[in-house]
Amino acid sequence: MTPPPEPPSGPPASELVVLDWRLAARTVMGAALVLAAAGVAGLALREPLITAGAWFFGRFGVWGMFFGTIVIDVSIIPLTNEPLMLLALSADMSPWTVFWMTSVASWLAGVLGWGIGRLIDRFTPFGRRLCARYPAMTDLLRRYGAVAVALGATTPLPFSASTWLAGLLGVPLRGVMVASLFRFPKTAFYLWLLMQGWALGA
Repeated sequence: MTPPPEPPSGPPASELVVLDWRLAARTVMGAALVLAAAGVAGLALREPLITAGAWFFGRFGVWGMFFGTIVIDVSIIPLTNEPLMLLALSADMSPWTVFWMTSVASWLAGVLGWGIGRLIDRFTPFGRRLCARYPAMTDLLRRYGAVAVALGATTPLPFSASTWLAGLLGVPLRGVMVASLFRFPKTAFYLWLLMQGWALGA
């Protein structure tokens, strides 16, 4: 196993990440945006979404949502699973089913992301490049370990990048598994926001 890559050159670590009111403000703004988007979708796109939801879940069922969530949450390209949850609500799927399938899939994506990071570390030369692409998250992981993954699981910080980098930098799997459990309360909160927005748009 190759040693974990050194931090990329650039600003001092103290300047890379600031865990202050700005991150909290981004989190609140993100939640407000989800609520507003669900309301607009419920008002302006209700019938097309109902049709699309019926087609998707009629063809792929709840496992389509499960594996779709894994793909979304393990992707290093920034994606979000809220549209898939909204599609499930438009198909009149039970909120409890949406919650459990999405939460478990998202947790599993965190574990898979860690595994991808380990593979990158062991078998590819791209670890340093990945650290350079995400210097802020790299800094957080070096300072706080799995706590940084928990932040990625609950805030606008990139969850997939946090899990990939956790594997790359040697953060213990057990810590990542525990930190990824924070996807459960985040899923519950955002599902509630989607339900409220969808109802407001009725």
